[in-house]
Amino acid sequence: AQHLGEKPVGCISMIATLAPEIPISRALPFSLPLYCQAHLRTFASPSKPVLAAPTAAAAPEVGKGRVSQVIGAVVDVQFDGKLPPILNALEVQQHDIRLVLEAAQHLGEKPVRCISMNASEGLVRGEPVINTGS
Repeated sequence: AQHLGEKPVGCISMIATLAPEIPISRALPFSLPLYCQAHLRTFASPSKPVLAAPTAAAAPEVGKGRVSQVIGAVVDVQFDGKLPPILNALEVQQHDIRLVLEAAQHLGEKPVRCISMNASEGLVRGEPVINTGS
């Protein structure tokens, strides 16, 4: 372990890499080198843990949009917020069948040109679309 002042940088970074979400009291049973365990016991205390307690992960932002134009298999979707990345799967809601679209091109700040993976018959303007994030 490398020492930077009085803090063993190598040991702490090793544990943070192996188990970043585990509090220090539960990290010690992991199979770490003995010198790392000794350093952690030296520098950790209940009031000042070396590793942070787990935090709730933020839910991924799901973009919502509406169908703005349908030309055969090409569907334009208007998004209010963040545009989905190219090649992301979008799903049309409130449609007779499950209709998946693939984002193919950003047309500006809000519209996205998509390719329908299924038949687009019956698809009308205004139907809600969500970004699946995949």
